[in-house]
Amino acid sequence: MRAQLALTGSASQNAPDQPGSPRQRLFLYPHELYRVPASYRRLRVVAGMALVTQAARDLVVGAGDMAALATGRDVALVSPLRNQNLVLELY
Repeated sequence: MRAQLALTGSASQNAPDQPGSPRQRLFLYPHELYRVPASYRRLRVVAGMALVTQAARDLVVGAGDMAALATGRDVALVSPLRNQNLVLELY
């Protein structure tokens, strides 16, 4: 797996319901899959297009868009679409 992770703040500084700096920024290459921990509540796609799967629901999220993750549910799975790199931020 060639995903690059960068922590950008602590959980105590970024409440999930408040805008602010992302808690984590990810770079995924085509055909990679990332398992988003259940502690995150939102994700925003910075570049590329993402397929987000959680609780038997699939979402396609494009660059600049944000998606809410179901609370108290299974982890979410994220992968790039269209054979492109994907940059996303987790809140």
